[in-house]
Amino acid sequence: SPFPSITQEKIEKKQQIIDKKDLVELPVTDAADTIEKAYTINLNWWNFQFYFFHYSFYSIIKTSAKMFFFDRITG
Repeated sequence: SPFPSITQEKIEKKQQIIDKKDLVELPVTDAADTIEKAYTINLNWWNFQFYFFHYSFYSIIKTSAKMFFFDRITG
């Protein structure tokens, strides 16, 4: 998998932990939890995008480089 540290399972587990906290904690902490929840989801999304795009560009560059050098060698 091109996304070694980001898996759907990890995201779901994190979400479950946050949801459990919502049930246990006092209403005063609702705002903090909401911010934390939004931040966690956001962070996962950006990490996913970062891995995805870097992996894509890396693959494209690697393939192009291989083809370019192969053309040069075989002339």
